[in-house]
Amino acid sequence: MPTLELDTDVVEAVKDRALPWVDRSPSDTLRRLLRIEPAANSSQRQPASAAATHEAPLLPERPNGRAPKADLRQLIAAGFLSEGETLKLKDYSGNIIAGVQAEARASNKLIWNGRLYSMSKLAAAQLKKAGYSGHSVRGPAHWVTANGDSVLELWNRYERRAG
Repeated sequence: MPTLELDTDVVEAVKDRALPWVDRSPSDTLRRLLRIEPAANSSQRQPASAAATHEAPLLPERPNGRAPKADLRQLIAAGFLSEGETLKLKDYSGNIIAGVQAEARASNKLIWNGRLYSMSKLAAAQLKKAGYSGHSVRGPAHWVTANGDSVLELWNRYERRAG
């Protein structure tokens, strides 16, 4: 088996993205993140029954059959976003709300004022503060990059590329 020399920060990033009880090695984590199926002739390949109980699906379906939610962790791993990238909040008309920005984290959360939030909860709270009312907010549609792409748009591109 080949050996790769990796920078410490890359190794730490792989560790941060490893799923307990799913990824048994760094190769498992990288295969899952990069959507690489085990080689048919691989000596590491498990029987189908073992693989089905221990490996996470590449793009897991949600219990209601809908597509998976936008995942910052996967967008960062795939290079669509950067760890710590600043995202701004836009309102329902597409206008940026002044003074509201957060940092994307591979923990699948945003950091705002030193605290971790889900995209939807932080968007809902800040939109309410800006005078909007609504019970359900789709956070990924409201958080945008410096060039104006929403997290939802990035997620859709990611899924098309992965599919």
